[in-house]
Amino acid sequence: MDNFARFLLVAACFLLAVLLGKFAHSKKDWAYLVLAMAFTLVSDFFLLLTDYITLGVATFWLAHTAYIFRVRRKLPKVTVVTLAVGLFFGVLLVLLGFPDVLMFFAAVYAVLFAQNIIVHVKYCKNTDNTTDELPLFNRKIILAALVLFALCDVNVAIFNLRDPLELSPQAVDIVYTLIWLFYVPSQLMLAISAVRFPRFLQKRS
Repeated sequence: MDNFARFLLVAACFLLAVLLGKFAHSKKDWAYLVLAMAFTLVSDFFLLLTDYITLGVATFWLAHTAYIFRVRRKLPKVTVVTLAVGLFFGVLLVLLGFPDVLMFFAAVYAVLFAQNIIVHVKYCKNTDNTTDELPLFNRKIILAALVLFALCDVNVAIFNLRDPLELSPQAVDIVYTLIWLFYVPSQLMLAISAVRFPRFLQKRS
């Protein structure tokens, strides 16, 4: 499967999220979901179909920020600070021609992702100023999707460190396959996470 086909899979998940809007539990929650998945689609466009890798990682900052906004009444201060610091030093490093600027952008991305996971764990417990837009069943779907997303990123990191780690060609192939085995289901689960599910499923959560 080439990168264009992989991009089409991500685009299909985004389109599914858009089409499921009529079945959404909350239009506001659905709007934030679509916004986050739109940023994800733009990020994957840059990462899969262009050479603008740093821009793709930076756009993922916005995706995770939108996911945080989805479940919080306002952005946590730590997220605002992370974005401000990341933007200021990111632009500065690019203007100065810093050779490892991608590593900085990836580090900011990892911090935002960690904050996203923490916020959604609290969302499942309905604590720490979270909204009350979705039933617990939906919240668990979102958290499970983000865990898969994180596992995907772990394999992305391993794949990009394949030379220092001295991975065999077979191991590299396995890692790359795992990236998409985790990523596509995560996007699919996020795409359906705003849907109003039957009551019997909600009660089982």
